[in-house]
Amino acid sequence: WTTPRWNPRPGYIEKVAERTLQAQATVQGDAPDLKAEIDKCLALLGANSDRRRAFSERLNQVAHLKSESEQEWQREWARVWDSEETAQVAWEADWIKAADRLVTVAHRSGNTSGSELAESVTGVTTALKVRRALEVNKDERLGYETELGLRKPPTL
Repeated sequence: WTTPRWNPRPGYIEKVAERTLQAQATVQGDAPDLKAEIDKCLALLGANSDRRRAFSERLNQVAHLKSESEQEWQREWARVWDSEETAQVAWEADWIKAADRLVTVAHRSGNTSGSELAESVTGVTTALKVRRALEVNKDERLGYETELGLRKPPTL
């Protein structure tokens, strides 16, 4: 599923951030303030990953409703999607706050790896903001709806 706006690849940006932070967590062991902020961001990323996994499982459960009632299935799909979208928007707001704190502490560390980490985290935040501005969530929803048979694939 590719669109002219973006290939949504749900969770990809977050996975890149997680790998980067995990690598930095070992490097920053001697900077406890920075390590603490990295750990907070990693916890936030882990919670997002768990929520998205639960969302996928919930979609699989909703797909089974299709054989029972078309209206019920579509209503439940919309409810599950809207709930996930609301949670993702809230998570992105939490990420921006946590990332800002991490960037501040990383710059204060005064070392090169701290500056590189700040640049990486800023890049993740920017990528999330771009995704939101481009309304990639709409592409993601279309992809899921097509996969689940709610709509036919768009012609490109």
